[in-house]
Amino acid sequence: MNKGVFHYDICIVGGGLAGLSLAALLSESGLSIAVVEPTPLPLNPVRPAKDDYALRISAINLASMRLFEHLGIKPALLDSRASGYQKMQIWDANSDAFIQFDANDIDSDQLGYIIENNIIINSIFDIIKANGNIIFHTDSLLDIEHKPDGIEIKLEKGRLHTQLLVGADGQFSKVRALAKIPTELGTFNQTALVCRIQTEQTHQQTAYQCFHHSGPIAYLPLMDGSSSIVWSCDTDKAAQLSQLDDKAFARAIQDALQSTLGAVKILGPRAAFPLAQQHASAYIDSRIALIGDAAHRTHPLAGLGANLGLQDAAVLAETLLQAGQQHRPMHSMATLRKYERTRKHQNALILDTMAAFKAGFASRSPGLTSLRAMALNSVNHSPILKTGITRLATGISGDLPKICQPLNF
Repeated sequence: MNKGVFHYDICIVGGGLAGLSLAALLSESGLSIAVVEPTPLPLNPVRPAKDDYALRISAINLASMRLFEHLGIKPALLDSRASGYQKMQIWDANSDAFIQFDANDIDSDQLGYIIENNIIINSIFDIIKANGNIIFHTDSLLDIEHKPDGIEIKLEKGRLHTQLLVGADGQFSKVRALAKIPTELGTFNQTALVCRIQTEQTHQQTAYQCFHHSGPIAYLPLMDGSSSIVWSCDTDKAAQLSQLDDKAFARAIQDALQSTLGAVKILGPRAAFPLAQQHASAYIDSRIALIGDAAHRTHPLAGLGANLGLQDAAVLAETLLQAGQQHRPMHSMATLRKYERTRKHQNALILDTMAAFKAGFASRSPGLTSLRAMALNSVNHSPILKTGITRLATGISGDLPKICQPLNF
């Protein structure tokens, strides 16, 4: 054993939603776990001020909330201004296409929850920071070296040795790059503009999304009556919108939402994030697994990004725990391939569907405009079809990890 090298069963690089969820799911396994994250945890503010909402917000579906319930943090999230929404309205700005989803259609109180990423991360951190099996290293990954008995990890401040390395370090994953795993990268030539707004009319716990040729604008209801806007639009248009002052930008949002909730007022700062679709050619390598944005990115139009990463974490945790119960090496390629087989195909299907959906609404073809209007309106008037789609999107049905399944699944 090399002096000055800390030894772990699992090293997770990345302390975001997926990485911390994986650590928490494995926290009672008896495995020694390192979490490497350059940003000190907990994130600030630990408990945000009433009027100080973070710009990074996720739409969390019911399957992910069951994961959080399993971890024991659901009550903390509900107490920390998680905002449930009972309805979702989607329409096409260029036709009469309209569809509304309702929690009552699936016998649920909510369709999902809008929650700030910082609050989720801090809540998970709160429950695992005292676990002696999990050690946090506020550090950055520099290099990895395969050894006969594991992987040695070079950090800025030291070295670690692990049996299994998990890359949960986001779209620019250093783990993926060092493992030389290529990615398929598709550009949308779009940027997401994010801000918080107040509207003249109450949102009534309803999420709204309007599709334009240049991209969709989503309106996500927050607990205090305000809303978070995610406006995905062509990069040139996003640059023009970014130059507007708050009053003009508010008017542009109101126009994009077709005055659905009346006048708009900008609350707080704005941010812009470039959009792209990215999918790793493999989720695994020798003693390495990728989860979350390190493995895949998709368009935010369906709000699935965070949920896909959380399901990655759940499936990988279940796969590793099952291997331990069956006395099989958790770092073996046979074990890791089981995780990859489960998640890679499912994620590819969703990524391809989102790309096709985005392209379909971007088309200015009169024929395609009429076709999508007919399709959306047909679904809206078919209770069976609409309920089936709602159940899949919210995580009530589908190929879910056991941790995310409802009790009567």
